[in-house]
Amino acid sequence: MNMKKISATLIIIPVLILLISCKKDRDIAPAFSAMGFWVGNFGVFEVMGVLNRPDGTSRFYSLTGNLDTTRAVTKYDGTYKVKGDIFTSDYFSGDGRLHLETSRTTSNSMTGVLILSNPSQNIGNAFSFVIVKQP
Repeated sequence: MNMKKISATLIIIPVLILLISCKKDRDIAPAFSAMGFWVGNFGVFEVMGVLNRPDGTSRFYSLTGNLDTTRAVTKYDGTYKVKGDIFTSDYFSGDGRLHLETSRTTSNSMTGVLILSNPSQNIGNAFSFVIVKQP
């Protein structure tokens, strides 16, 4: 082998390795992140908002036809967890408890079930929800 062939081989092999390794990086989807403000519906007509903070705390807003959280009918403070692409959150107010759990998440939407319960009043309701991440 002459020097030109050796040099060409030494250049081509690292370039091929670089191209193959970069292709794998593009195929990996980013991890789901629940942080941010999410808005959507639960039940048939109810509008909801969820604010997830970086420290794991969260606030649930029951909104009345607009996205103004200062005018929210109800606000619940709580915490959230993300395990893989499953989001769960729990909010408490007096005897009342509100629990959210997803069945499907994408980078900009969550779909799941909202469970509202108040044992002292013998109340328990479950609603489906869909929320979308706001910019």
